[in-house]
Amino acid sequence: MSAQAARNLPPDVVAKLQQLEDLKKLGQVAATGSKPARAANGNMVIAQEGSILTITIDTAQELGPSGSGKSVLIATTSGNIALAGGLKLGLNLYRPI
Repeated sequence: MSAQAARNLPPDVVAKLQQLEDLKKLGQVAATGSKPARAANGNMVIAQEGSILTITIDTAQELGPSGSGKSVLIATTSGNIALAGGLKLGLNLYRPI
């Protein structure tokens, strides 16, 4: 993220976007303190603390066309993922072509 773009965003959003960038570079699951966070596909950070679930996605990034070619995939959990408390999350974010 450019310094110019960061100046126009609240500090908590800048921190989340930096975390997303770091996870994309690592390409793996990360943990920060008591807030487990994971990169579901390299373009999504999912953090759960108690009953609060936070999902951060860079909507400017694209993962490529869908299997059908009718949309462009932006983020996906690639099926359901398990969260704390027995919860499951399945998420797809896409842009129709």
